[in-house]
Amino acid sequence: MTPKSRIIKILAEASFLLFLISCTSKWLAARYQSDLSPGTIPMRLAMKEFAVDPGAISGTALKKGKALKEPLDYSVGRSFFKDFTTNDVFEKVEWGTDSEADMVFDGRITQFESTSGWNTATLEVRLQYSLICKATQKTELTEEKYGSDVIEVSGYDVFSKMQEGYSKILKSIAEEIKKKIVRQQNAILRACPKAGVVASGETPSFPPIAYPPTVGAIPPVPVEERTVLMVADLNLVGLAGQLQLPLSNRLRAALQKTGLFRLTDPEVTRKAMQEQARQVKMADCYAEECLAEVGKALGARQMVTGAVTGVSREICTVDLKLFDIKTFTVINTLSESSPCGVEQLLEIISILGQNLVVGLPH
Repeated sequence: MTPKSRIIKILAEASFLLFLISCTSKWLAARYQSDLSPGTIPMRLAMKEFAVDPGAISGTALKKGKALKEPLDYSVGRSFFKDFTTNDVFEKVEWGTDSEADMVFDGRITQFESTSGWNTATLEVRLQYSLICKATQKTELTEEKYGSDVIEVSGYDVFSKMQEGYSKILKSIAEEIKKKIVRQQNAILRACPKAGVVASGETPSFPPIAYPPTVGAIPPVPVEERTVLMVADLNLVGLAGQLQLPLSNRLRAALQKTGLFRLTDPEVTRKAMQEQARQVKMADCYAEECLAEVGKALGARQMVTGAVTGVSREICTVDLKLFDIKTFTVINTLSESSPCGVEQLLEIISILGQNLVVGLPH
């Protein structure tokens, strides 16, 4: 083989090797990205403060670095929470007790240890966790995860090095746990039911909705005695913006049909919301405090706020609240799951709009 032929062969082999490395890297990136895509599991998760087993904390490097500047259950729990919510696989994760959460993450530190060497320290963390379904109060997933790291402890920045080391371990453990949850998400969704949320490959089913009494059965209220009601445009989350106007108009029509209210003008309401948002330097005026100020300015006594959220491509939730503006208290609240089709959303909003107010004192 001539030198030229040998060079051509080497270049060809190198090109083929680079091609294989590139394909493998893309495959791995796509696999892990799809595993941990945000919102993979359409459920809310509450993460409790971590418990610490007696004797879990040990090691001379801990004392040398003063790593326990804050209580361990707080500092480790918060650090883990930050890593866990990065590229979050759940619909939402809250720290502490979340009354609307579907599941609870209960963590316990069973080992938080450092072993000093000549100029190094070995850091070890062992975390036991359980994933608990609030509806059934059953543990759906439990295991113990272990992580370690070796750091240099020479110099004056021992504390920061130890903090970085423990953070690195916790981040690795958080990623492993999230991947485990995603792999078992179908089993978790089947064992911990949430209205309208189903495991992959199954057909969603929706509970029957109680229709309100017919409008003719509601005692008529003279126009001058009707309560002035402000109805804010529905806040759409994960849905096309052009649906806001027809869905909001359907809600107003359903409330008007009850004969219980005098509604504020929708266009005047929108402009007042925009002006209030500008004054308080907010992007919008969907916060209840902001809406209450708008309602007061328009002379309304009560207000209805709501949101339509796309939890998946097929499933949406509709949430409505009726407020007393003067006392800033919630009079009634309703929430239902529905298919995300426009006709289905219009129907559920009509039903919920009337159910929200019928039979209540005004």
